Amino acid sequence: MMKYIFMIFLLSTMIACTSLEKDKSKTQIKYMPTQITIESGDKFSRIKWNLQNKNNIEKIELFRNLEYASNKYYKLKELPFDYDFTDVQQPTFAKLKYYFKITYKDGIQKKSDTFDVIGKHNSVILDNGLGIELEVILPKNYNTNKEKKYPVVYLLDGMDNFELNMSEDELMFDEMIELNKDKLSDMIVIGIESPVDRYRRFLPYKDVKNAGVANPGGVEYSKFIAEKVIPYVDKKYRTIKRADGRTIYVVSHGGLLSNYIGETYPKLFKNSASLSPAFYVGDFAEIEKIKNNKKTDKKVYIFTGTNEWQMNGRMAVKAYENIGYKYGKDIIYYEGNDEYHHVDSWRKIEMDPLLFFENGTDDNGEFRIEIERIYGFGVEPRPYGTPESYKPGRVTTIINPVFTTKRGIQYSLMDLAKYEVIDKENGKINKYGEFKFLNNLPCRVKVTYSNVEKIVEVLPYKKTKIIKNTSIKIDSLNWNINNGKIILNWKLNRYESSNRIEVWAKQREKDKFKYIGYQPAYLEKFDTKLDFDKKYELKIRLIGENEKVIEEKIIK
Repeated sequence: MMKYIFMIFLLSTMIACTSLEKDKSKTQIKYMPTQITIESGDKFSRIKWNLQNKNNIEKIELFRNLEYASNKYYKLKELPFDYDFTDVQQPTFAKLKYYFKITYKDGIQKKSDTFDVIGKHNSVILDNGLGIELEVILPKNYNTNKEKKYPVVYLLDGMDNFELNMSEDELMFDEMIELNKDKLSDMIVIGIESPVDRYRRFLPYKDVKNAGVANPGGVEYSKFIAEKVIPYVDKKYRTIKRADGRTIYVVSHGGLLSNYIGETYPKLFKNSASLSPAFYVGDFAEIEKIKNNKKTDKKVYIFTGTNEWQMNGRMAVKAYENIGYKYGKDIIYYEGNDEYHHVDSWRKIEMDPLLFFENGTDDNGEFRIEIERIYGFGVEPRPYGTPESYKPGRVTTIINPVFTTKRGIQYSLMDLAKYEVIDKENGKINKYGEFKFLNNLPCRVKVTYSNVEKIVEVLPYKKTKIIKNTSIKIDSLNWNINNGKIILNWKLNRYESSNRIEVWAKQREKDKFKYIGYQPAYLEKFDTKLDFDKKYELKIRLIGENEKVIEEKIIK
């Protein structure tokens, strides 16, 4: 009898323990935020959520990506466990992704699914098979004056052209328009979101050798903008439905496409702005297109920096002039001395194209003279990134008179200025200010524009040499892998604007190092585009002022 009683007691104890374990497991269920709602505002958006079992939570963390479509997230803020809402700084035209990470008192962490927070703005997705989103800035008086029609600026890379605050890679176009509202007329701005395969879509020409693109999509993409986007915008908004009411504006490879669209659709766009355009693509096919086209009444703006890998803006200016465009009236070009292929350089002049298209230029202003040193590359045509085109130690000197108008537009005077070599035995110069030394002696040059004369002395440069015991050095240098490609990262003990990092590579011991490319040192990162599954020996050079090699390192 006692045996049965004991077995019943043991069984009931096991059932009780099991019941307790079940109850205990219920208290340990890891809940995540549910019913997430967003209240969008002009500058801040409010995120609300429901969360059960708060007493077991240690902390709530909210993460946000650096920019839309980026997979890089950072912790935005840490919240008390009993919070059920938070306000985030969400600029008017931003669309970003967020997620929660919950840490429980027992140390377990759980991550929520990502969710979008969209600023209070006009946004529409066109059902066109490309998945392109339009970000729209309307003038503040758009809903006040129901009869007024507005010019439209079309920006490719739309998400990168608006103010996102938390990233340093945006042009902040909307903010700059607001700052220049007294100089510019009211306008509608259409930001066209970048396609997933941006690199291919932005190239209208095949270029396997230099760009690695055998199947370019730029022609198709341009047609989509002309035949789908523009009719949609013209139908939905009160626009000026003429070429003189439209501007196309893009940077980098998009700058090439901007010029291509302007050349291909002159009846749709009167104005095209190209910042740091990749005119080298397709063996300078865009330059050839310009040469073979006829002059129209459009206006063209081009910018490049002297520290970029290609300086083909000058080639485009000469091509336009050869078919009848008047420099200073139909086209202007700004060659930024010591400027880079980077948003920091573009921000300095991003409103200049719009000011030029609306008001043109005049002689109300003054000019300064920049003496440029183009290291490694000259001004002659060359493919990007090929060892044949890069000659270490080669330096091209350019006398660049830069005119600044009363409205703040900067542009290189090019052949609007007159150049005269005073010390004729020491150097010579052409009508575009491209200078050549005849010996190793200083040379004076007189520059004249609008009856104003200025004299500059051009000093010869010295050959490349390695400088030891310099105060600038590479503190750290390492590499990582992204999408199967080798990425270099570095840190310097200090930075100067003239510093850059050169990368050279070879696969076999007996091979000579071949030039891969360079990056401004302060960017601290370079995508070598070299496959990780192959063996390379890399030579890293820190270059300083006057093309001096400050330091050299080898990575295997």
